[in-house]
Amino acid sequence: MKDNAMRTRRSIICEECKLPRRTKQWFDVCDMCVPKLPKLGCAACAGKVLRLQPNSSLCRRCAGKYSNQISTCEKCGRADYQFLSDPGLCRKCHINALHRIWVKSLPQDIVCVCCGFTKSCCSKSESICEACYDKRRNGEVKCTFIGCKRLIENKKWQLCKWHNEDRLALKRLSKYIKSYVSPFPQNVRYFLTLTATIRLPNGNADETTVRAKELMRYRAIGEYLKSYELPESLTWQAIHEALPKLSKRGRSRSKFIRSGLLELGNLFLQERTGIVT
Repeated sequence: MKDNAMRTRRSIICEECKLPRRTKQWFDVCDMCVPKLPKLGCAACAGKVLRLQPNSSLCRRCAGKYSNQISTCEKCGRADYQFLSDPGLCRKCHINALHRIWVKSLPQDIVCVCCGFTKSCCSKSESICEACYDKRRNGEVKCTFIGCKRLIENKKWQLCKWHNEDRLALKRLSKYIKSYVSPFPQNVRYFLTLTATIRLPNGNADETTVRAKELMRYRAIGEYLKSYELPESLTWQAIHEALPKLSKRGRSRSKFIRSGLLELGNLFLQERTGIVT
């Protein structure tokens, strides 16, 4: 190991002490001067490194994976560093896209080795359904929420999937509101007006309880306002024209959007008429 390390050392003129030295670093600083260098933060991974890539705010590892410039995601509209292998999508949407591809590659009709029913597979190494896999991973422990008889998903909090989503809903909604962007500036103003009555975690969170269903509702209306442009002067006619039609597919999401638009109309009507509730 020592011989391999010695072969990778380079002869340099140290940039700090200006003396002829040998180093195993990728930049021209000797091992004696390396501890004196200030650590810098990478803009992509937020890690601390000794030296960033030349003419870049990224570390050497991130410079080989991400673009140097922050771009807007084509799907969610979030400004982020994008993968060089998948331009157009932010890092979060890229990971979600890979996960969807992986899920679609799984067999859809298998006989589960545990329950014996024909279901979709959740593992490439074994023919097992998702329900049986969760039982094997978490055991037969019931959710500790009063009145709930579902099996747990979160071992630390001893909560089922739905109550664990309720626990995280307020924090996730706060993060979504703070990072919300839209191609239409007036839609951002409408969305912030709609969510202004919510007490975020930096306030008194005990007075307001946000459930996972409410998080889904605000996300649905937020994503809709990224694709549908409302006028600068909001009227009831414009709101009724923006209401999505109810169909069998995506009916719950359409209901969330419709209720959000109607609530937005009531807020602006109260503002114009001076009604305080």
